[in-house]
Amino acid sequence: MNVTNTTAIAEASEPSDTYAWWRFVIIIALSLFSAMFSGLNLGIMSLDPDYLELLTMGPFESPEDEVEARYA
Repeated sequence: MNVTNTTAIAEASEPSDTYAWWRFVIIIALSLFSAMFSGLNLGIMSLDPDYLELLTMGPFESPEDEVEARYA
């Protein structure tokens, strides 16, 4: 009776192939999200506040410049 209980526990603790496949997909997705957020953080931190102020005050040559000034 003890032998059957240990084999049942061993079979229950082994992950199935589908479960292992999803683990790799989740790991890859989280790694990509981490890289994306890191890049966005570097992009935001590299903006110069003085340049953004000049962008909002400057003369606008086109409607796109006005839109960029609102975003700044």
